[in-house]
Amino acid sequence: MILRNDCSIILNFLVYVSNVYKNYYEYSDEPKVFPFLYLEKNTLLSMDVFIDEISKHWGNYIHSLHDRIVDNEVLTMDINFINKPNSFNYQTLFKNNIEGKETFDQILKSFKAWWFSPYNGYRIGDQLSGDVIPMVWEGIKNKLLTKYSTLPNYNFVLFAIYDNVPFSLQSKGSNFIIEPLSNLDLKYKDESEQSKSIGCLVDKFTQKLFSE
Repeated sequence: MILRNDCSIILNFLVYVSNVYKNYYEYSDEPKVFPFLYLEKNTLLSMDVFIDEISKHWGNYIHSLHDRIVDNEVLTMDINFINKPNSFNYQTLFKNNIEGKETFDQILKSFKAWWFSPYNGYRIGDQLSGDVIPMVWEGIKNKLLTKYSTLPNYNFVLFAIYDNVPFSLQSKGSNFIIEPLSNLDLKYKDESEQSKSIGCLVDKFTQKLFSE
């Protein structure tokens, strides 16, 4: 059994764009979620249309995860997105006009600058999710051994995103879960809270196996 962490660039980018829309439509008086970007209305879709679009893109990515985890190709998809972002058609998250296309390019540039900066983005996500991996792995192992005589040959991935899963979209599958950093940062929690948080993550990973 293998459990590893992953800070998916694609998932975090989709959260990033979702937060841009939330700030504009839900917190227009005072942006409340990162990134704090101000955009022109003629570049943005209506909120209903945007939710439809982000749901399609999120769903397409999630649909591919099971096989990609088995084949260890999750990183390949992220690399392809960085090298050829237009091939993913995420431009549909903005209006189909010159301004919308320019805004997509600006937001992608902004995201990459933050994500790959020394003290933000990937570095923080990787550290916090990596810190909980040993404890979650131990919890999964102990729980599975109550049902199986030996650990199943199974790959699990904990995907870390910097903020909440947008619009209650799918956050787990048979071999992965997607968690915001707020659920993974145990530094300021007491022992009881830490145990509860780890137990919750273990339950999410093993729920499907125990229902079979």
